[in-house]
Order: sequence, then structure tokens, then C-alpha cells
Amino acid sequence: MPHFELNYQIELPQKEVWECLFTRLHEWWSPDFYTNAKTKRFVIEVQLGGKMYEDFGEGEGLIWGEVIGVDRPHSLQVRGMLSGEFGGPALSYEKFGLSELSGVTTLSYRAEFIGITTEKTLNSLQKGWEEIFSQHLIPFCQKCSS
Repeated sequence: MPHFELNYQIELPQKEVWECLFTRLHEWWSPDFYTNAKTKRFVIEVQLGGKMYEDFGEGEGLIWGEVIGVDRPHSLQVRGMLSGEFGGPALSYEKFGLSELSGVTTLSYRAEFIGITTEKTLNSLQKGWEEIFSQHLIPFCQKCSS
């Protein structure tokens, strides 16, 4: 099954990383990752059945996936969809995992795909998530800890 996994160490307690990652998402998510010029914000609703989506306003937008698992502050799972426009058609299963040891939190992100997923699509998605975490989330977390 095509997949990739990313792991990062963040020098903050797990609950604080969870807060940065999900509750304060609007403060660090870069508009560079919006798929449409109309996008006003990116949202992850942290509840079962919640959506992970781009909000264009006025009831418009693009759903990236549906939250299928929440275990605060340990993990959040999303079942997503990749249309042909974004390298599919394929389903994705994504998991954001957090674990803490001695005040340092490990963030793991795993994405698995069922359907048409080329190596080019996988590489593009992996590079995108690497940038999201390493250039946006982690610097935001580090700024919050200072």
C-alpha cells in the first residue's frame, strides 16, 4: 500500500503541541497550502465526524477529509479523498500521533493510500507535509515556548 511517514521532535509537552497543532491551526497554517484563491481559512474539526477542509466562505469550500478517530492528546485520524485533480482518484487514511518523553513530544504523521497514487503524487504530498510541519508548525511551537 503506498504510504509515507514523517516524525519530528518538538521540545514542548504533548498537550501544548496538541493545542498548537489543532486549536491554534489558524495561527500557523500557511495560505501557500490553500488549493483555491477563494480559501479564507483551513480547518480541522477535532471531533468524530468533523471535517478537515478549506473554507471559502458562504457555504463553499473543499473537504480534504473526515475525522474518524480522536484520542486527545494522543492522536487524530482522518479518512480523506484525492480526486483526479489532486493525483487520485484515491482514498487516504492519515494519522497525526503525539507521544511525550521527558518534556519532548514526538509528532508522527502517516498517510496511506488506496487507489491511484503515483510516485509523483506521493512525493508531492510528502514534501508538502514536510514543509507544513518543519517550516510552519514547529517554528510556531518554538515561538510559543519562548
